[in-house]
Amino acid sequence: MLLTITNNAQPATDLGFLLHKHPERCQSFELAFGEARVFYPEASETRCTAALLLDIDPIALTRGRQRGRGQAESDTALFDHYVNERPYVASSFMSVAIAQVFGSALAGRCAGREELVESALPLQATITALPCRGAEDLPRRLFEPLGYAVNATSHPLDTNEPAWGDSPYFTITLSAQTRLQDLLAHLYVLIPVLDDAKHYWVAFDCEIMPWSAKAQELIRQQYAPVGAAAHVGLTASLDALEQAERRGIAVEPLRQHFAERLEQAHRYADAYRRYCWPVASIADLKIAPFHLLATEGTTHVARDHGWHMATIAEICTADPDLLLATDHRIVDVTDVAAQLTAISWWEALTQRGGEGAVVKPLEFIATAHGKLLQPAIKCRGHEYLRIIYGPEYDTPAHLATLRQRGLGRKRSLALREFALQRFAH
Repeated sequence: MLLTITNNAQPATDLGFLLHKHPERCQSFELAFGEARVFYPEASETRCTAALLLDIDPIALTRGRQRGRGQAESDTALFDHYVNERPYVASSFMSVAIAQVFGSALAGRCAGREELVESALPLQATITALPCRGAEDLPRRLFEPLGYAVNATSHPLDTNEPAWGDSPYFTITLSAQTRLQDLLAHLYVLIPVLDDAKHYWVAFDCEIMPWSAKAQELIRQQYAPVGAAAHVGLTASLDALEQAERRGIAVEPLRQHFAERLEQAHRYADAYRRYCWPVASIADLKIAPFHLLATEGTTHVARDHGWHMATIAEICTADPDLLLATDHRIVDVTDVAAQLTAISWWEALTQRGGEGAVVKPLEFIATAHGKLLQPAIKCRGHEYLRIIYGPEYDTPAHLATLRQRGLGRKRSLALREFALQRFAH
């Protein structure tokens, strides 16, 4: 129920700017499950501590659960609900409070003091009554890989009954030289992991990389054989043509044609190899989310894509070795300068070997005249398209043919898949 954050860098009261909470005030915030208060037990130039204190009404919490279930419950169930730890421990309620009370700091906003947001400060966070049932080392396993020194203090189950041993509750202190935004993000994501009474799930729309991990057989049976066949066949053909040319046979245009085809084949192989790296275990995988479809109890299709990308970026900070935040841009399509900037960004991205970009309306669900708009358009890079359309797709004659292909069925399928996804949630 209590979280304190201490800054030891001078001037330590800069913590108030970062949290958007004045050190000389006690502020109150209404929450769905009670009230949160922010105050500063200490505030000096050398040390400043902000406290987030939750005041949860246990009776209202239980009655709310009953109303939510809409049915009578047994005396035992009611007893379990009325007499429970929830109002007194650091639980998922603390994560909710962090997001609502310290939302600006969590998002990295501090108007006029932007440099402060990016500053790594000597911070210390203390969480009291953190439940760790059956996994006393879990706080260390969660927070130490993120760079924190972790101090865990256990508490007795009953001070009058030492034979009963320790309770499942710990006071955890985390210390690190880090940005406040990162500290809050780690607390926000990981406190619910320790909350045995409330487990959260998250549904992402995401890409699992490398591409080869889920398409090994496709690469071995289709993509790589095409590259191998092209290399062998075109190299032998080019050697024969060069041999004929040395004898004075007029094959220059044909030799040049096959040399270009061989170069295209090599670029094709480079294109699919770029998305392959060895995968021996899950540690070699990367997950790149681009939609936060749903979380415990709610869906997020009403949120725009800017919210999705920003929220996912925060989640990805919890495990940067596994989760990869997707780079993105929000473009005003009525502004020519903004369009040109976006085009330059896409060109630089694809020239570096990037797959390309997906262009979407800002709104997650966009409509016109009562109908769904196409949810997205993929704009692949020049080289990546060799994987889709073959090594020689960019030959002018082939491009002319490809541009005449019908896309109506593909668009229809995309709209139907999107509509199914929407209603399934």
